[in-house]
Amino acid sequence: MKSINLRVIVALTIFYIVVILFFRGNDALELLRTGNLNELGDFLAGFFTPLAFGWLVYGYLLQSKELRLQREELSLARNQLGKQTELLQEQVTADLRDTIPHLTLRIVSLRDWWEWVIENKGGNAKNIELWHLNEKQMLEEMNSLARYQSFQFTATRIGSGHLYEARFLSERSERFRQCWEIGEGKSKEITHGPEPLTTEK
Repeated sequence: MKSINLRVIVALTIFYIVVILFFRGNDALELLRTGNLNELGDFLAGFFTPLAFGWLVYGYLLQSKELRLQREELSLARNQLGKQTELLQEQVTADLRDTIPHLTLRIVSLRDWWEWVIENKGGNAKNIELWHLNEKQMLEEMNSLARYQSFQFTATRIGSGHLYEARFLSERSERFRQCWEIGEGKSKEITHGPEPLTTEK
């Protein structure tokens, strides 16, 4: 589009020069021959003024077009940067979420005793404490539990409504808890995943 506009303005310029020279070329030569420089200057001023104005308008339009294209490019760049920022934030959030420990509990029946298995399905956990909340008693304590590692604890055959809670730290020393209601060979998670632990129970 830019080259077509340039060809048009050049063609109009040549056409204008040819027309003026055709109709007023002899007058200009006569003024030059007679040495009437004042009138020759007026003629040349009148001759070049439309050309200068036309090229000035063309330059203004061309600059406006360039500025519009630059604005569009900046807008696209901002949109792309925004998308990259969103992707980066999502990646950081996913990485952080992946570092949070997530404990699961399952049961193995052993006659009058129940063997409970807690497995870590998330990031590394440390300073794990297992509490029986009803009795306000800590049952187990571990220094660390890596991803996919597990530990077992044993409890007597008990009725429902007994709450057990695991308290632990993430690798970034964030404090979390998970709580289950267990009894009669069944377990139900109360917290639905790690929850921040801010107060001792």
